[in-house]
Order: sequence, then C-alpha cells, then structure tokens
Amino acid sequence: MTREDILAEVREIRPLEYQDEWALNQIDELKQRVIRELMDGYIIPDEGGELLTPSPYHKVYTYWLLAQLDLAQSEYDRYNNDLQLFNATWDELGRHISRTFRRDHYRGFKI
Repeated sequence: MTREDILAEVREIRPLEYQDEWALNQIDELKQRVIRELMDGYIIPDEGGELLTPSPYHKVYTYWLLAQLDLAQSEYDRYNNDLQLFNATWDELGRHISRTFRRDHYRGFKI
C-alpha cells in the first residue's frame, strides 16, 4: 500500500480540503511512529510495501489521516470517533507484529 492509496481512500470517505502535501506529511509522520514505536526491535522482512503495514492494518493510516483532518477542521466528535478507530487498529497492528515477527535480541549490544 502506498501513501497515494491512503490519500485516495480518504478522498472516497471525506472530501480533502487541504493540500496533498499536508496529508502526505501526516502519513509520513505516522509511518515514522510505526517504525519507532511498534517495529523497533523486531526482525521484519522488507516486502516492498511503502507503508510497511499489511492489510487490514493499513487502515491505521486511513483513520489517522481522517482524525487529523477532523482536528484541523474543529470537527471534534468525528475526531474522537476516528481516533478510537485509529487506537483500536494501532493496538491490533502492535499485536500482529509481536505475534508474527521475531525480536532482535542482539539489537543494541556491542561486542
């Protein structure tokens, strides 16, 4: 899944009133958070996916972008709903990673 795929999915759900670059930056920031908070310390093969999350966990990007759009537009009820969906998907993605991939026990050790 690519950033542009997420953008297209969000556009189908809600009109995008912001520049694409703003939305793509939101996606990139979340990707860095996924790497830093969920994937760090795991041995994860590169499967060529730009966003590093398999289906159905790619929805974490969709819900995040929707929540950020709602927050920017002061749509707080929608923001809270989208953030709940994001949090549930984030937790599922974290469980998927810990179930599926091996920990890198040697990371951080110096010999």
